[in-house]
Amino acid sequence: MNASMLNSSFGQTLTRDSAETTGEIIDMVTITEKDSYIFPAEARRVRVVSGNAWVSYQRRDITLHTGQEFPFDDEDAATAIATSLGRKTTMLEVRR
Repeated sequence: MNASMLNSSFGQTLTRDSAETTGEIIDMVTITEKDSYIFPAEARRVRVVSGNAWVSYQRRDITLHTGQEFPFDDEDAATAIATSLGRKTTMLEVRR
């Protein structure tokens, strides 16, 4: 199955239904509306398992929905932070 591609307003390519996701899972995170998550430096991509996430990274804000993923484009994702959008709990899969 090929993943369908989406373009964010920042020129970054997001993928939906990421059957092609690679890399070891290094964290599974559940975020409520009052939580935030700082990505570890070794993170290379994040996928939203359920819910909606707001990811701030390199002075950009990216919204991700269930099934979408976002690749970090440098080797220090520790500058990225995620919060949940709306009043739903969001689950993230973080990969190296």
